[in-house]
Amino acid sequence: MAKCSVIEYQGLEIVFTDISNAKPSEAIAAFEESVKIISERPLNTVYSLVNAKGAKINKEMIDRIKGVVKKNNAYNKATVVSGLDSITKLMAQSIAVLTGRNIKLVDTMDEAMEYLLAESRR
Repeated sequence: MAKCSVIEYQGLEIVFTDISNAKPSEAIAAFEESVKIISERPLNTVYSLVNAKGAKINKEMIDRIKGVVKKNNAYNKATVVSGLDSITKLMAQSIAVLTGRNIKLVDTMDEAMEYLLAESRR
């Protein structure tokens, strides 16, 4: 089941949205939860990680994600999405362009966490 939580990786707090193998309705609920969690943090301090491996995606979900990304923009310092196939990578890139968010796309969770850790040390 999709969920959003706060995890720690080598001392770095990460807002982790896990929509792996989720249905669109489950993923939407997890993204809405991310808005609550992220909005409790100071602006420009949040490191976000989304695991989207095997997630089922539809138009409603994409539309909702765009809204969530816009709401969270001011809070995010770095965002990374892992587990996308080539088609969903194109969708994620279009969301990034439409929302003005710099979103890094990687293949694995390990790459994602290492990317966020490196960004936190800049």
